[in-house]
Amino acid sequence: MNNWSIRMSCIYVMWLPFSLYFFAFSVYGSDEEYVWKQVPLYSSEYKPRLIKEGFQMTHALAYAPSDPSIVYLCTDTSRVWRSSNGGLDWEQASSGINSNGCRSLGIDPVNPRRAIAAGFFGVSEKDGSTRPWKSQGLYLTENGGDTWILVKKANFFRQVSKSPLLAYDSTSIVSDRANVWYAGTYDEGLLKSEDGGLSWETVVPDLLKICDVKEVMSRPGELLIATESGLYKYNKKKIVKI
Repeated sequence: MNNWSIRMSCIYVMWLPFSLYFFAFSVYGSDEEYVWKQVPLYSSEYKPRLIKEGFQMTHALAYAPSDPSIVYLCTDTSRVWRSSNGGLDWEQASSGINSNGCRSLGIDPVNPRRAIAAGFFGVSEKDGSTRPWKSQGLYLTENGGDTWILVKKANFFRQVSKSPLLAYDSTSIVSDRANVWYAGTYDEGLLKSEDGGLSWETVVPDLLKICDVKEVMSRPGELLIATESGLYKYNKKKIVKI
């Protein structure tokens, strides 16, 4: 029985709302293991056969500050992708993310394997409220996107702006990570983490529909926050509308 081998090639197609996934793999008998092959979500070969595009909208593209060969991107329908050669080749890196897509990405300035993603439905607030079976919120990876864990449930929805919703405090950088992170949510205000993204609390609850968060380069630790109702600055103690 040790000399026999069986090979079966299979393709699975799985449809989820707003997403079409193809999985191709080969199965071997005897002492060989399962072998999986990733296939494109969309290519020119399939263009005449599809009604809509297969990849849809890219919402964020972020290089690792400490290693420019590492790049992450996220879309509204297929969550997170990763490149290890500066963006020439890509592979999906979304295990553990249960949202339909991701709205924003934050890459640790010291450790390129640590990243935070804002998982969302990929739709508007009105449409998203009907989809309770998907987990929106902040996801953390500490192994380069191989696996992610949900660290904070929070609402993120499609907005006209696709600017970053995640920012770190450069004054909090230690040897292996940035300790302080901020996240701008849709309806829970500004969130803050002091342990590298593991736990979060709301620090400015009155800011709604945040669409951009940036650290002020000339004043490290201070933030500029754009919402659908105006621009604000935050200096860890108070929020002021500009």
